[in-house]
Amino acid sequence: MMQLTLDQATGLCRMAALGAGANEEAAQSLTASIIAAEAEGLSTVGLSHFIDYLEALEA
Repeated sequence: MMQLTLDQATGLCRMAALGAGANEEAAQSLTASIIAAEAEGLSTVGLSHFIDYLEALEA
């Protein structure tokens, strides 16, 4: 299993959100929510759910 620091995950999530079509504000908001959930141990709404959010942005 790959492990990332919260800073690394933040950067990757932000770039992925921007790549999926989010503007900067939305990318930062989504990233903050995902990382906060992950940091609190709420992985079901954290990184494991991030792909679903990206797919919604691309739709």
